[in-house]
Amino acid sequence: MNAEIRPATTADVKSLVALAERTIRADYAAFLGADAVEAYITSGAVAAYVRESVPRCTVILLDARMAGFCVADGPMIELMMIDHELHRRGLGGRLLADGEQRLFRDHAELVLESFAPNAKANDFYRKNGWHESGRKFDPESGVDKIEFRKRREAGV
Repeated sequence: MNAEIRPATTADVKSLVALAERTIRADYAAFLGADAVEAYITSGAVAAYVRESVPRCTVILLDARMAGFCVADGPMIELMMIDHELHRRGLGGRLLADGEQRLFRDHAELVLESFAPNAKANDFYRKNGWHESGRKFDPESGVDKIEFRKRREAGV
C-alpha cells in the first residue's frame, strides 16, 4: 500500500466530486435519508463546494488512486472524507494526522463538526483524541451536529 498526501489541484476536482458523491450516498443516507442526499447531490452543491475548496484542500492517494480529502480553513477542519470503499485501511488516520500537524503550526486549538448520528465518524474522531465540546441543531440537514475540539500538546 503506497499512500501519498499532497495539496489538491484543479485537475483533482472531477475525482473529488465523484468520491464525495459516492461516499455521501453510502454513508449519509442512513441518517439524512436517501431523498435528502440525492436532492443535495443533484443540486450541484457538492461539485460547487469541491471546486471552491481546492485552495484549502489536501488529498490522499492510495497507489495513485484518489482515496480521500481534507478541507481546512483556519483552525477548522471543514470536511474530511475517505472513499467509502477504502474505509478501515488507516487512510483516515493518516490524513487527519497530516491535517492536524499543518493546522497546529498556526493554531493552539482545532475544531471540526460532525453529524451526531454519524457514529462511525464520531467514534473515529474520539479515537484520535478529539473531544466533544458542544451540540447544535443544524436546520439545513435536520439533525444535530457535534462540535469536536483538539488542543495542541504542550511543548509542540
